[in-house]
Amino acid sequence: MKINVKGEHVSEKIINMYVTELVKAHPDKHISAVDIIVDGDKMKVRMMHDLDRTA
Repeated sequence: MKINVKGEHVSEKIINMYVTELVKAHPDKHISAVDIIVDGDKMKVRMMHDLDRTA
């Protein structure tokens, strides 16, 4: 899993907390990347996952 952090510095503890919660919330998805974008008091977390197209 690739983790990208953009913007201001975010502590490793915060990053690990958000990534852990994403994995717990989506156990059926293979998460390939997580983007964390920090802009002042706002933080956006974006998840990319692989879709199974064998249906």
